[in-house]
Amino acid sequence: MLLKTPAKFLGIESAVRFIKILLFFGCLCACFHWSSSDVFAQIDLQFADCEEILDHAQTVFNEGRIQDVNTILNDSCLKRLPKAKRIEGLHLLVDTYLYLNEPDQAQKWIIELLKVDPEYQIKSGDVAEFRELYQTIRTTPVFIAGLHLGANFSSILPLKTFSVDNPDEAKGTYTNNLSFQIGLTALVPLTRRIELGAEINLLGRSYRYSNTLFNFAKLNFSENQLLFDVPVFAKFYFGDKYTYKNPLNIYVYAGVAAHVAFSATANVTRNDILNTGQQLVAGPAVNVLPLRNAFTYSVLGGFGLEYKRGRGSFVADIRYTLGLNNFVNPENRYLNTSGLINAYGYLSSDFIFNA
Repeated sequence: MLLKTPAKFLGIESAVRFIKILLFFGCLCACFHWSSSDVFAQIDLQFADCEEILDHAQTVFNEGRIQDVNTILNDSCLKRLPKAKRIEGLHLLVDTYLYLNEPDQAQKWIIELLKVDPEYQIKSGDVAEFRELYQTIRTTPVFIAGLHLGANFSSILPLKTFSVDNPDEAKGTYTNNLSFQIGLTALVPLTRRIELGAEINLLGRSYRYSNTLFNFAKLNFSENQLLFDVPVFAKFYFGDKYTYKNPLNIYVYAGVAAHVAFSATANVTRNDILNTGQQLVAGPAVNVLPLRNAFTYSVLGGFGLEYKRGRGSFVADIRYTLGLNNFVNPENRYLNTSGLINAYGYLSSDFIFNA
């Protein structure tokens, strides 16, 4: 029995110690909760104080003590307000300086307002002086930039046929293929409905040419090209895109484009169908860039839909490009590059690229 007594006392001491630890951490959590609540309360109070100052300034303005508004409503307080309240305060300062006949100060604060909300629009309650001042300031963007990507479908317009066979009979056929384009867009608004635009694009083109020569040789010629494409155009919107009332806007555009080819490769095969069987002639891809005009030109037109989202926009449009000059370099037509003429029987005909 004497050996069990210390064990009992040891259990009581451990329990007391455990309770003390719990009380200590409970007090610590309570202090932290009180401190955190106090900090958040102070933050809320700061906003509440600034909003009360704004309400007080508005009351002073309504009572006719306009000269006191700018001393009540200071810039540091305005910066701590939420966006909607900050706009309200800046608007009040503009009205104040307009009534005090201080146009320079009024202009300063309306510019600050437009920095906070570049898409601010005149409201029915705005006084005439505010409207007049607003109209003196450019509220449309000076410059708009964007990224675009899409697909194109090349269309070949033959001009004149050249062939190692009779060109009147062996004209061949062109099959149009799908390719890609990606680039940058720059727009300069001229009015609230008209924009001047330019692009720089990396443009892919692809097509296939097939022909039967001398009634036994089947020629297949698949060409892939890479070009730099630089369109310049004017764009017209059917609605005023800068009222921001309707997020959707339809537009049309037209312009011209210059194209610079820097890569043109072709996969060529000739399949001879003979009495003894078939004989295939094939080889690695052929560089046909020397056969092409490096510089070509076109006119373009299109239409599209612009959807405004936040400060930016998403655009989807359809464009047609009509080539203006021959894509083939006639001076190099008879270059026998990689046996194009002798081995395959390919002779480049004149054509224009449309897309």
